[in-house]
Amino acid sequence: MGGAQRHLEQISPALIEKGWKISIYCISNVGVLGPGLAKKSVDVIAPPISILSTSFKLLKVLYLILSIAKLFIYLLFRRPAIVHCFLPEAYILGVPLAFIAGIKHRFMSRRSLNNYQFRQPMLFKFERHVHRLVTAVLCNSKKIIPQLMHEGFSVNQIFPIYNGVSIPLALSPARKDEIRSKLDVSGEACLLVTTANLIPYKGHSDLLNALAQCATDKVANVDWHLLVIGKDAGILQELIAEAKKLKIERHVSFVGLRGDAIELMQASDIGVLVSHEEGFSNAVIEGMACGLPMLVTDVGGNGEAVIDGENGYVVAAKDIAAISKGLSGLISDADTRHQMGRMGQKRADKYFSVESSVDNYHRFYQSFLSHSGIDKLNTELHQNS
Repeated sequence: MGGAQRHLEQISPALIEKGWKISIYCISNVGVLGPGLAKKSVDVIAPPISILSTSFKLLKVLYLILSIAKLFIYLLFRRPAIVHCFLPEAYILGVPLAFIAGIKHRFMSRRSLNNYQFRQPMLFKFERHVHRLVTAVLCNSKKIIPQLMHEGFSVNQIFPIYNGVSIPLALSPARKDEIRSKLDVSGEACLLVTTANLIPYKGHSDLLNALAQCATDKVANVDWHLLVIGKDAGILQELIAEAKKLKIERHVSFVGLRGDAIELMQASDIGVLVSHEEGFSNAVIEGMACGLPMLVTDVGGNGEAVIDGENGYVVAAKDIAAISKGLSGLISDADTRHQMGRMGQKRADKYFSVESSVDNYHRFYQSFLSHSGIDKLNTELHQNS
């Protein structure tokens, strides 16, 4: 349940309301969001066998071949007008199949910086060949545009569309107290929240060390607590041990993946994302929509969402001293937190609404099917990014 999947969960039902027929083909498995999407009239297509159901590499390869074969048969017989592939694995497999099947409109979405290419150089070389078969590419941050151009796309092929979020209804004081009580956090405590799967590049270790440094006279008398939301990708025990070593373990709760993440954000006071790399994080604009001041690292599109000193702070990645300084100021100053939180919510509503994102997708698809207004839309999206 990453950012791309949650983004599809938001935009697909809304596009159906605008008259589109949406099918989502899942290469590995339908995941936790699949059943909910199916209930919203999205045609969720599962692979023949779940690729994640085995740890044997040979079986995984066999399952992947079966999944690709099913997708190719679907493309041949269902003849969709548009094939839009999200994430690298999806477009490396999906775009060539769509080309062979004779699908005219073949789109891909680049939702992160291309750092992953340097970790998988052979895949990167193949990806460059796939690019020649792509009709147009979407991205969710202006930081990604220069990289796409360096990889061979023209600016006329690149369409920036930001992620979108809805402004949630405010929590009642009673509900907020109830959530904090279940977390064993007092109503007076300053509650920080970070939403990111437990992967080394998400910077959880930096955050723990920065919070340990916050134990100055200015913050020492403030009761604070950190809530860590996200799936363990193998480093949970390391982080627990690190929190204990830093003597802040009683201030930190690792709560795993949560279906009520938005409510947990609303019950918090400060949002944090200190990744070493990003594309455009949903968690940042979700925190803004919940009225949280955000402290983020200056990677990917974080600096496009958070204006330093206005609705939060933007600091250099891995700069533990700067992270600590920013958090110390927010923890110790409730007035600044509230003011920045209000500014962030207004900014999220103005620039990063789900309605705006869905409308841009609708116009993008429509312009290619009608063969009109493509250049005009391209210019407009670049001006607004």
